[in-house]
Amino acid sequence: MSQLDKVFADLPDFLTVRELAEITGKDRTTMYRWLRKGEIPASRKQDSTWLISRDQVREYMERKYGATDTASPDLPTGNS
Repeated sequence: MSQLDKVFADLPDFLTVRELAEITGKDRTTMYRWLRKGEIPASRKQDSTWLISRDQVREYMERKYGATDTASPDLPTGNS
C-alpha cells in the first residue's frame, strides 16, 4: 500500500474543506480559492456547502504530482 493509499484509506467518501486542507497541508482559504477556481474537483450544494469526493481528490493528486507516494518531494503530505 502506498503512502497516498494510507492517507486516503480512513477518510469518508466526501471530505470537508478542513479535511482537504489537512491532506494538502494548505490553509482553508487556499482550499476555498482552489475550489472556486476548479483546481480541486468538487461541486456545491445549494447552501454553498462543498461536496468534495475523496476519490476524485486522490486521483487529482496522482495526476497533478505524478506520484502515488506522499514521499515525493512535491506532493503535499498534510503535515506541513
